[in-house]
Amino acid sequence: MLASNMTENEKIDRSLIEMPETYRLLAQNLPNTSIVIFDHDMRYTLAEGSIVKRLLPNDESIVGKRPDEILEAI
Repeated sequence: MLASNMTENEKIDRSLIEMPETYRLLAQNLPNTSIVIFDHDMRYTLAEGSIVKRLLPNDESIVGKRPDEILEAI
């Protein structure tokens, strides 16, 4: 039973890895849309889209940071 659970957990882990790319494509192709994803420590793992680009000149600069760190810099 443990092996079965590990296999299911591995499937979930893989799907979580693939999801950010799907969200990135959505944000890049839908007008007036932004998507942000956080990890367990509330750090941005993805920030993409037109709204983010209007607020920050480089949306990649917030990846790995927490929202409070971004607000301090603005």
